[in-house]
Amino acid sequence: MNLTTETTGNAVHTGHLRATLVAMKARLATSLVYVSGARPAPGEVPEETLRELVARERRTLGLTRREAEVLPLVARRCTNREIASALVISVRTAEHHVAHILRKLGAANRLEAGAIVHRLALAPQT
Repeated sequence: MNLTTETTGNAVHTGHLRATLVAMKARLATSLVYVSGARPAPGEVPEETLRELVARERRTLGLTRREAEVLPLVARRCTNREIASALVISVRTAEHHVAHILRKLGAANRLEAGAIVHRLALAPQT
């Protein structure tokens, strides 16, 4: 018998349940660490560093050039309105860019996307 389980919006074979649980645990841990404050404060990682880092890792992350301009602002906890103002685009366009970024990074929310960027900033450079 082949059973399926509904997990975070995706149908998952029970054979893949362990991998799904591990992924969910990692996602939860990332979100909890980020929300708890065990991360660089917004002022600790210079904005220019975040922009350069995301631009350099853009292809690895699967982002367009514009999404790579938006992601550091998301990591800085900017609202869609602030992103729109900074990039001279509409709020609706900013919303679309943020939604695409979250999907491409597999992030559940903006905080998790920011945590991914900050983890990249803390990773040793090769």
